[in-house]
Amino acid sequence: MLLALDRIVGSPRQKEYMNLLLSNIADKSGLNDSYMIIDRNTNDIYGIIEYTVSKSKKSVFIEHICIFKEYREKGIARNIIELLNKDYSIIGNSTLDALGFWKNIGAEFDEDIEDEENLIYYIENHLCVPFTIY
Repeated sequence: MLLALDRIVGSPRQKEYMNLLLSNIADKSGLNDSYMIIDRNTNDIYGIIEYTVSKSKKSVFIEHICIFKEYREKGIARNIIELLNKDYSIIGNSTLDALGFWKNIGAEFDEDIEDEENLIYYIENHLCVPFTIY
């Protein structure tokens, strides 16, 4: 499936496309869906999001969200997560290099990410850090 976004973050068309994504999510549970995030005007691909909706339809587990480097820091991933979070709790596992992103948008981590020993353990064992956004 394709999730189309306007180049200008926060535009009325972006909201329309995000509502389309949310309506697709509402119809599914326990299914893994992937979306390419594209600009319909230019067909530029901004990135991908892959998620699973809980059977209760109260939370979304983010498997992956990746915005390509040239489109980062434009608020695209933040807007997607914030729109999903209006209707769902967000659950996921953060890679160490993405901890700052998730922390900035309000994620609560299952582990103390400020504890150096915890981070060393995650680094040495190539683990991701579980989080929730309520």
